[in-house]
Amino acid sequence: MSNRKLIEVLPFVAQAEDHELPVGLWSSDENLCEYAEGCVENGLYFGTTNELEPQFCGRHFFGEAVAGDRGYKLVHRRRDGEALSNTSRSSANGVD
Repeated sequence: MSNRKLIEVLPFVAQAEDHELPVGLWSSDENLCEYAEGCVENGLYFGTTNELEPQFCGRHFFGEAVAGDRGYKLVHRRRDGEALSNTSRSSANGVD
């Protein structure tokens, strides 16, 4: 049996069109990755904070769950829960 443990709730959420899910960092002595093949097996996994939801190794979390066809994007959150703005910064020559 796995010794799955939630290490930390990360300061970003996985956001889909109609909902957001908190992202947690998990540790385990067995491969928890939903894809199970071609994984980065370092004992660290990403997923929601619900242990019953799918977990992913770093490669598959960022490459498939977020950048792939599941439709999630990562949104950074401050510790108070507010989203950070995506305002552009001016370059040194004053052109954005």
